[in-house]
This record gives sequence, C-alpha cells and structure tokens, in this order.
Amino acid sequence: MRYLDNVNQSITERRDIVIETAFKLFAENRIEPVTMTVVANNCNMGVASIYRYFGTKKELVIAVATKKWREYYGELQRHYNELNVENMTAAQELEFYIDRYIDLYKENSDLLNFNTNFSIYIGSEDTTKDEMKPYNSIIDKFVNKFHMLYKKAQDDKTVRTDISEKSIFYNVMYAMLSALSKYSSGIIHSADQDRNYEKEICQLKDMYLEYYCRK
Repeated sequence: MRYLDNVNQSITERRDIVIETAFKLFAENRIEPVTMTVVANNCNMGVASIYRYFGTKKELVIAVATKKWREYYGELQRHYNELNVENMTAAQELEFYIDRYIDLYKENSDLLNFNTNFSIYIGSEDTTKDEMKPYNSIIDKFVNKFHMLYKKAQDDKTVRTDISEKSIFYNVMYAMLSALSKYSSGIIHSADQDRNYEKEICQLKDMYLEYYCRK
C-alpha cells in the first residue's frame, strides 16, 4: 500500500510540474503556438510522458485552467473569511469582488493573460461538456458566490435588483476581466507613455459601483 501511495504521489507531483510549466509557457507565449513537445522539453521529460498524464493538449489546457482558477478561488475565500465579507452589505461585497479582480492585474497578470488565450483556444476547439466539467465546476463556485450576494441585495437593497443577476454577474466578472486582461497585456492603445492604467482601472471600478449600487 505504501508503495502505491508513493507511486500515486509521484504521478501527482509530475502532473503538477507539467501544469505549472505549461501555465508559464501559455501565459508568456499564448496557447496555440506551444506544442506538447515544447512543454515536455521545458519539463525535462519525454513527450510520451506528457501524453501519459494528459491525453491531448486540450486536456492539458483545461487542467491548467482548472488548477489556476481553483487556486485563485482559494485565495478569494481566504480574503472573504479574513474580512468577514459574509456580514458586509451587498454593495460592500460587490466592491470586495471587484477589488479581488483588480488584485489579479496587480499581482497575477499571468493568469489574466492565460485566461484570455484560454477563451480563444477553447472557442476554436470541439470541446464537450464532459471535457469542460472540471473547469466549469470551479467557475460554478464563483457563480454561487455571486448568487448569494444577489440574494443579500434583495434583502438589504444596496445593490440594484431591477437588473438581472446574470447581467450584473457577466458584466462584472467577464467584462471587468476582459478589460483588465487588455490593460495587463498592454494592447490598449496609448500615445502617452506615462498613462496611468491603475487610475483608469479604479475609474472603471467606480463606474460599476455607481451604476449597480443604490445610494
């Protein structure tokens, strides 16, 4: 039994090495040009070993996305508990989530860059619901968090509920992430080299709060 445990641990550790290496490569170079052979070389493994852990490149990409968003959710939950967000108003909780997304821009631009390319890559692949199930199970945790916020807003009236839950969620989560990704990758056009992106991001946050929160 101990031998099998050690073998399983070794497999898990090697899979994690592949995922972390692939994540770095995907974030820096985009997903499409990075081959499984490139991943293998950067892991100091044979390409056959990579395919043993992940049957296809698509499976590896989904595994990377699942792991990275699971880690981010863990960080989100840690902040949620530390700041006692459960006892905040719905408006304060909405600001909390927006701030956590802004933290991605400040502290984890690799995840933003990867996420943009992940959406493009998956959109170009013939992907089934079963293949996306591990990833979607993590995203569902974010959806559930926002659902609880919206229920809170129905009671305390600090966030508008005349706008649907889905509309607010998609605008805050996806539109905000899209904007942050563009700032992070530097693809927002600017002739001004001294342009203050963080100031503009804070203005974007203020616009969301002004529109969705009740005074």
